[in-house]
Amino acid sequence: MWDDVFSGNDVDTIFNSFLNTYLRIFHSSFPLKRIITSSKTKVNNWITLGIKISCRRKWELYLLYRNNNDANFKNYYKLYCRTISNVINAAKRLHYDRLIVNSENKMKTTWNIVKSVTGKRSGNKLFESVYINGTLTDNQQLIADSFQNYFLLIVLYSILLIAPLNYICNRSNLSVSFPTRLKYFVVEPLFKKGDNKDIKN
Repeated sequence: MWDDVFSGNDVDTIFNSFLNTYLRIFHSSFPLKRIITSSKTKVNNWITLGIKISCRRKWELYLLYRNNNDANFKNYYKLYCRTISNVINAAKRLHYDRLIVNSENKMKTTWNIVKSVTGKRSGNKLFESVYINGTLTDNQQLIADSFQNYFLLIVLYSILLIAPLNYICNRSNLSVSFPTRLKYFVVEPLFKKGDNKDIKN
């Protein structure tokens, strides 16, 4: 499975080989599924068409921002993010204020808003019954043991990743290079004040 990784010396080549193999296994194990949403799905009524368009634009700017070293563009992107964040907060506040003002029981509405914003739900649903090897069981001890065995199996399979990752790290250290696909930021020295030839500045 990892022959292409161990046979190479170039850090970029072996990392790309590792990542491509890993992603192929991942996507075959967890394929994308189309889900039809029901009317019970939570709808954020504060999201306007303008906010949707701005969020889409923010994503497009982010893709450009990642590989752009222009200071003016970076400042523009940060300002755009702050502006859209302020607009979203204002839209939420306006929406929740309207809900409280128009409700008959303001206290209950306020608590419902707090619960929906914080994501807290009333009560904890336990696994009353699950399928184990094709048989439905409600034995809590058996359910707990099955969950433990399942997660132990995941840990055991994760050991298969240690050897190729270890090899990539060692090659990276020996060649004093880092995989290009993992470089998301460009680190540049920042000049503060004084003599720009002095390393401390």
